[in-house]
Amino acid sequence: MKTKLIIFSMLIFNSNLLLSQQIPFSNSEINNTDLFIDSVIIRYSLHKDQQWIFEYNEFGNISGKIIKVLDNGVFRTSGYNIYQYNQEQQMIEELRLHLNDTIWENSFRTTYEYHDGNRTRYTTQWWYEGDWVYLYDNHYTYDENANLVLYEQLGFHVDHWEYMHKEDYSYNSMNLLDSLNNYYYIEEDSVWRHNNYEKYHYDENANMTEKLKYSSPDSGWKAFVKRKYDYDSSDQLISEKYLHNSDTMWININRRDYEYDGSGNIITMLKFLGEDTLWHYGMKYEMNYDEFNNKSSEYRYVFDNSDSSWNYEHFNDYYHDYVNNFSSVSSYLWDDGEWISFSDFDLNFNLFGYLIVQHAIAHYAECNYSGLLAGNYMEKAHQNSFLKLYPNPAQNHAYLNLNPVVSNGRILIELFDLQGRRIKQIQNVKISPNSEEIKIDLSGLNSGVILVRLVSDQGVQQGKLVKY
Repeated sequence: MKTKLIIFSMLIFNSNLLLSQQIPFSNSEINNTDLFIDSVIIRYSLHKDQQWIFEYNEFGNISGKIIKVLDNGVFRTSGYNIYQYNQEQQMIEELRLHLNDTIWENSFRTTYEYHDGNRTRYTTQWWYEGDWVYLYDNHYTYDENANLVLYEQLGFHVDHWEYMHKEDYSYNSMNLLDSLNNYYYIEEDSVWRHNNYEKYHYDENANMTEKLKYSSPDSGWKAFVKRKYDYDSSDQLISEKYLHNSDTMWININRRDYEYDGSGNIITMLKFLGEDTLWHYGMKYEMNYDEFNNKSSEYRYVFDNSDSSWNYEHFNDYYHDYVNNFSSVSSYLWDDGEWISFSDFDLNFNLFGYLIVQHAIAHYAECNYSGLLAGNYMEKAHQNSFLKLYPNPAQNHAYLNLNPVVSNGRILIELFDLQGRRIKQIQNVKISPNSEEIKIDLSGLNSGVILVRLVSDQGVQQGKLVKY
């Protein structure tokens, strides 16, 4: 499989190693810990003074990730992840290497299996004394609607596999998750222990309104954790609460309230701390956006109970490149009446929206950097791979589906080859309210993979087309 490395800035890495996830991050780099808010805001956390450089195969999937750490003012290579795919471009192997002086050594390996498009199994191994040693074996079972109904995890112990953990899932009439049961295996008794379960409730618009977690099966099931979600008339999440059962009453633990602008962007987030049945101000976030709905800045305040005022604590400045990809963030701390530079986090993209370089520099020696990444950036990144083009492969012409790509107005369509050369441009295409598709003339173009880039008032999106 041919691998391409497109360089932004002046960072060059030569490697003959073979071929991760769809752009721009792999699952292990996205921390989805909160069901609802992470559909709006993606959390990221990077260790200080790191740089990541990404390689892509001809299908736009990440084939390699070079990991560098800052050493005496210079980024030096310390690790390399290699990703391989099957014909359907599903990841089948992830190999992690680390650099020991001048020698690349194996570290971890994960392999994946699929059936009908669903991941059914993955196993992890680590390199020990010159050989691969199994760690975990994970199995997934689905129903006829492709819903996950059973997850089982086994661990390798000396010379055999042992059950460790399993989860089973059930769904309601709307095909939404209804309950989740957790079990762990007691090896000496060869039995499964039902440890806890979760129950989910929804409103008529399929928004989750409550999640209850139950435990203590020996003394009878009891809900000990509750999460409650409230929405406005536009189904936007406006409040989420976390409560704990103290046997006699539900105790408030923490709460978040959200306020949105007319474009659906979060402009204010309030964090509260609970005390029995009361709520107290904790932190406040204020977000600003540019004309393209890209987050441009974020202020964080802490509440001072002594005078009931909000005080500066942290500030992020967000920057985007000319095609609206999130490109960098500079962070500052409020210290004695002035902003002190805290850290920098940069992302560089190639022409097609693929992440090439990512690095974080902490200006305080002992700090780790973590922050919030605007969700509209992630949505655009995921949409890049879903631009609707048909037929695909195509011969002399193809159609680009406009729903829901653009609103009324004019658009620009550009076609590129895999070397990044623009081979065709369609300018100032007028879109009427009833337009559903645009015909793209491919005659005169060479056969092969064509990358399609569309610029509209909704931002920049990409797609992939094969001409034969």
